[in-house]
Amino acid sequence: MAAATAPEASSISDASQSVDRLTGAVMLARIEAGTGPALELHWPRGSIERQRIAGHLTRCAGLAVAVMARGRLWRLEDPSGRAWMPDPARLSTLARRAEGVAPSSVDRIRRHHGVAKGVPIAFVARGFDIRLLDGLARLMPSGERIGRVEAGYGVRDGWLVLSAIAVDGRPIAGEVRLARIGRCG
Repeated sequence: MAAATAPEASSISDASQSVDRLTGAVMLARIEAGTGPALELHWPRGSIERQRIAGHLTRCAGLAVAVMARGRLWRLEDPSGRAWMPDPARLSTLARRAEGVAPSSVDRIRRHHGVAKGVPIAFVARGFDIRLLDGLARLMPSGERIGRVEAGYGVRDGWLVLSAIAVDGRPIAGEVRLARIGRCG
């Protein structure tokens, strides 16, 4: 993913402070119902930054890594051969592809459950995704039907951010500040 240029101060959506919960919650409900936009979140290409973000999300947003294989989700914490069903009251149902996020965990999950193949998937706490969607909603054009939103995780000035945002293939100016790296809450 190409690096985005630094946005002007007026184009920063700070999802870590004073969020409009309704916007993010409504957007999440629409996505879950299949009536919202398709959302694709990209991890950084660099393994150090990707691991830094994954560590923060594990500590502060309840990052759960699973493997999607045979139409089911598999986690290391579950008994061998027993598929996992995320609790939608606790975890967001927005699944992120997680290649390279926790490679040793993914290998152990595959061995534990006997699934040689499968796609690494990550989930975070429902509240985190509501804040993420609040921030994205503030930058999106209002009044038009949106089919697809893409953005990339990154770290800028000590903040976990979403940048390189595109709506239906059109770049959107700005970034979403999600949280200070290393600070939960």
